[in-house]
Amino acid sequence: MARATVALTPQIQKRMDVLSKVFEGWEEDCMNCKAFAASLADWTTPKGAEVIREGEDAAQPQLLICESGAAEVFVTTTTKSGAKKQKRVARLVAPFYVGEGQVIARSVPTATIKAAQDLAGFSLDLESCDELLRTDSLAIRLVKRQIEIRAFERAPARAHTYNDGLFFGNIDNAAFFAAFEAFAKRTFCAENVVFLRGYRDLQTETDAAAAVARVEKLFRDHVDVDASDADNLAVNVSQKVVRESKKNFAAAREADDVAALRTVFDKCAEEINQMLTKDIIPNFMNGDEYRAYLLGAWPLPKRPPKRRSTACGLM
Repeated sequence: MARATVALTPQIQKRMDVLSKVFEGWEEDCMNCKAFAASLADWTTPKGAEVIREGEDAAQPQLLICESGAAEVFVTTTTKSGAKKQKRVARLVAPFYVGEGQVIARSVPTATIKAAQDLAGFSLDLESCDELLRTDSLAIRLVKRQIEIRAFERAPARAHTYNDGLFFGNIDNAAFFAAFEAFAKRTFCAENVVFLRGYRDLQTETDAAAAVARVEKLFRDHVDVDASDADNLAVNVSQKVVRESKKNFAAAREADDVAALRTVFDKCAEEINQMLTKDIIPNFMNGDEYRAYLLGAWPLPKRPPKRRSTACGLM
């Protein structure tokens, strides 16, 4: 069967432009990328609508590619008491896509997506997706790559404490941490990374003497009046918390209370983690360092070898 030819009409070109912004590596001169664009249908939904519901299979699952609008992502988390709670973990601003897991990975949605604004874009239904999947095309390979990256990013999103999340969840991933550290140095927030890593090491330290040494190092490097300006947490933590930390450190050390020493910097870590979550991580994920990390961990796929024929004529 001869390869199908897709004319690059204004409508297809518009879709290709959006797809190239959503899926890194999208190639305008690739015939199967054009075929993917041609398989899409126009799609809209109003503000407030629930686009996808966590844990429920849709009657007609679709890959939705939003050209305009915004949506919010919610996941169900489990608190320390065991209670279930809806947590807003992200705001998506077009262009973006959702629903890929249902039509490509055949998985049950792991998040609820609600339209924060009117949404408009394109959809790919299950039948059309199945047809494209049979081709093992570059378009499908790029979409699958993005699914893996999104799974990596979403896995820590269910965290309800500050010792989880994208940063803490990958703190022992050498390549990830090197990228994060490079970004932190470039954006002059490296002291936060150094402190949080030291704090994590304190929490995981099992030897009492070593734990005391770690607490004293954190105090000496970040809180003490003699701490260097570059690492002084007074710049990023409220003065009240800094004063309380100094007071609690002195009392715990005088009482030789190792358990109390371990908790001295809990509030400092909470405040810095709030800044990490709301500001540093989002900026990092939009930076060159993170993009380079993703390209190393998930290299862009190459075009599959040409075939003489396929089940549906798409290469």
